Amino acid sequence: MSMLLDRAPRLTKPNLAKNVSDGCALDIHESVVLIKQIPNLITSAAVESPPSGVSTAEVQRRVAMLHSVLEPMKNHVESMRFARKLKEYKHLVRIHTQRLKAEEEAKKRNAEEERSRNEQERNLNESKVLYYQGLNDVFSQKIFQCKARNHEAMLNIIAKGKEAEENRALKLEKHMRDREMKQLALQKRQNANMERVRSVNSRYHNENTLNQLRKQQEAEIRALEVKMRLDFVRKYRILSIAAKNSNRYNSKTLTELERTGSGSNSKSYEKLMEELETKHKQQQERYAEQKAAQQEYQNVHTLQVANRRLQQKNNALSLVEEKIAHDEKIIENLNEKMSKIKKTKKAQDLKRNESRLNTIADIEMHKIRAEQIESKRQIEFSIKSFQRWNARVNSMLGRIQGVHNTNKNLDDE
Repeated sequence: MSMLLDRAPRLTKPNLAKNVSDGCALDIHESVVLIKQIPNLITSAAVESPPSGVSTAEVQRRVAMLHSVLEPMKNHVESMRFARKLKEYKHLVRIHTQRLKAEEEAKKRNAEEERSRNEQERNLNESKVLYYQGLNDVFSQKIFQCKARNHEAMLNIIAKGKEAEENRALKLEKHMRDREMKQLALQKRQNANMERVRSVNSRYHNENTLNQLRKQQEAEIRALEVKMRLDFVRKYRILSIAAKNSNRYNSKTLTELERTGSGSNSKSYEKLMEELETKHKQQQERYAEQKAAQQEYQNVHTLQVANRRLQQKNNALSLVEEKIAHDEKIIENLNEKMSKIKKTKKAQDLKRNESRLNTIADIEMHKIRAEQIESKRQIEFSIKSFQRWNARVNSMLGRIQGVHNTNKNLDDE
């Protein structure tokens, strides 16, 4: 921008005034055009601030030059009009027409520039609005999709949790039914075993009672036989004694017979009594042995029944413990699944927050870029506007400098 200012001609205020005061230097048309352009240039310089890199003092110096040359040019135009009023009336009318046309063109150019500037601003605003609307639509759609996915995932998790809870309740109910059925079956088996044991005991007791009755009857029969034998021996002795008293035959013979008979009878009686006592003792010993064997059998049977019941109870307890362990394992797996679900949800929340932060960062970055683009466009527009203004000033000052050089050459000649 400083190069543009350097290319402009360096004129001082006295030189400018001298150039304007020369009557043959400028015609009225050019003077009017310059007079009309100078206020526009001054107004443009006052309205628009110079871009960065351009000295404000230099711009003010140029504006001061334009102010200094404006009034002499106006006086020059008035003098030319007054001097050539009658002579060049038609020419003045033509110049006036050209001036009006130039004004209209200047107005048109200004209006066109204003319209173009407004159009550019409107297009820029519309593009910014459309850009941000597009971004808002995209982000709104992404947010809606994220919410929908999260809602769907939450519904799936809740449905899976409900399904797992229902399955666990069904499994627990089935386990309780199986447990009750097993307990009923175990109770039935125990009742059947008890009934079988009672039947065996009853049968054994009946058999034992019958054996005891039979043995008692046999003992009674044997006792009756012994009694009958004793009665027979007693009667025999009585008859023998009676026969001895009644016959009274040879005393020696009778005495020997009696002695012999009584001795034999006494020996037979003692021997019989010994046999009876021996048999009675043997019978008692056998009865004691049978009773001990029966008691031992009952003890063994009772111990077997107790062991069987204890084993059945242990089996039932082991089954219950296995079922409880299985249920605890199911509950532990369910807790692990719930923990995994919570971890997954936490990770999703962190990811969603990170995505939201990234989205916000992208929005801020886009805003910064848009502001930078807008600032760059404003700077470029300001630079172009200043270039146009500087070109017009340079053109005007160049024309005045050319007139000054022409007059100087004429004076030298």
